[in-house]
Amino acid sequence: VYTDSEDRLVATTLKPAGVVGDFVFLIAKDVAPFGTFMDWGLEKDLLVPRNEQQDRMVPGKKYLVKICQDDRTDRIYGTTRISANSDKNTGNLKAGEPVDLLVHSITTIGITAVVDNRYYGMMYLNETYQKVSVGATVKGYIMRVREDGKIDLSLKKPGYSSVPKSAEVILYRLNKAGGFIPCHDKSSPEEIRKRFSMSKKEFKRAVGSLYKKRLIELKGNGIGLIK
Repeated sequence: VYTDSEDRLVATTLKPAGVVGDFVFLIAKDVAPFGTFMDWGLEKDLLVPRNEQQDRMVPGKKYLVKICQDDRTDRIYGTTRISANSDKNTGNLKAGEPVDLLVHSITTIGITAVVDNRYYGMMYLNETYQKVSVGATVKGYIMRVREDGKIDLSLKKPGYSSVPKSAEVILYRLNKAGGFIPCHDKSSPEEIRKRFSMSKKEFKRAVGSLYKKRLIELKGNGIGLIK
């Protein structure tokens, strides 16, 4: 149910891209002086008013939009001011908690994302070892909730719980490479990230775990599978 151009309630069997409260990526159709019309799957386009636009919008480009409802008029509208319109009550979130992420943007500092269709957080690039793209939906974890309520995110579960998965990655890469990779604890973080998509700290933890299980051997110039 939504309102038509004359604010009358109408029903439809068409399924919109989202409903009130949802964060969704929509394509801009037409730009007017008062706002931009977005295609959200219904006959009546969704309007993002000019004062609700984070940046100037261009027809044909896709934008992350939160679908909102005006309490005074009951009209449905969109906003691209994502951070400002996310829930700031983050006190109930806990470090290590699994969450669903919708990637909003990638900057020189980090990757911003909508958390559980409700909150807003960031993954720092120097702590992210998996490639993601804008618009992607991925599983992530709460790294920490700061005193100001801001959320730091991670694609890996904090602590030692991520070691088994990282160890599997190393074994897989070793098998693909014929049983030996010239990487060790003296290798640069950049080289380890390029080969294994993990931090040097995570690499050392995983290698230690595999070594204790006698699955790999440590050589002067790298690591190798024990045949």
